[in-house]
Amino acid sequence: MGMSQKNLKRKRVSLSRAELKKVIVEKLPSLLKKEPELKEYLAVFFKDHFADKRETQDEIKNLLEELKALRLESEKKWEESRRRWEELREELKALRLESEKKWEEHSRAIRFLFEEVKDLRKRYDIGIGALGARWGIKSEDSFRRALKGLLEENFPVKVERYVTKDLDGEVFEGYPGQLIELDLIIRDGELIVAELKSSISVADVWLFERKVRFFEKKEGKRVTKRVIISPMIDPRAEALIIELGITAYTYVPEPEEGL
Repeated sequence: MGMSQKNLKRKRVSLSRAELKKVIVEKLPSLLKKEPELKEYLAVFFKDHFADKRETQDEIKNLLEELKALRLESEKKWEESRRRWEELREELKALRLESEKKWEEHSRAIRFLFEEVKDLRKRYDIGIGALGARWGIKSEDSFRRALKGLLEENFPVKVERYVTKDLDGEVFEGYPGQLIELDLIIRDGELIVAELKSSISVADVWLFERKVRFFEKKEGKRVTKRVIISPMIDPRAEALIIELGITAYTYVPEPEEGL
């Protein structure tokens, strides 16, 4: 008996790890049913190695709550970001509209100033033109009076202002009734017709020539000399004056002035 127990003990000790595992797997469930205290022992034994079911459920629950809180926080932040973006977009839209409004106002102001400057320049040009015309007329009249006084006081000549109407429209073709004015210088039977103007163009030369012919035809007198007196004569008018045999007295710049 003693020998058999000793052999049995040796046999048990000689069980391999695999065999022992197999025995535990096969015998443990039935033992746990028969021996409740063994179940409690194993629970206490493995408590430090495996989490309790309740604790595991609590941890999972807490983790889920944390995930839910994070999701809610993320959604909240996303909503705040979206709302802020909408606010920024509306602010940018308002700024753009305000900028467009101010630009339009500036454009209207610039257009208004441009029109004012344009109108002012137009009025200035008209005023200067009118002033120049009045100045020219006054200058011509002053020079005519000076010429008359100078010639009549120092030379045996007579200066007359010839004024008549072109009733048939010979000078101004198609415009009858226009005044014809000429300056006549009479000396010992010589008749000189002069044209005094602040400026002379090609048209002025032709008009002067037509007035002289009209005078000769109407009065039956022959003009012995035609004279144009002006400080400014168009270069093209100068060529025509030479071609028609008219004598011109004008301003000749000094050599330094032409440089």
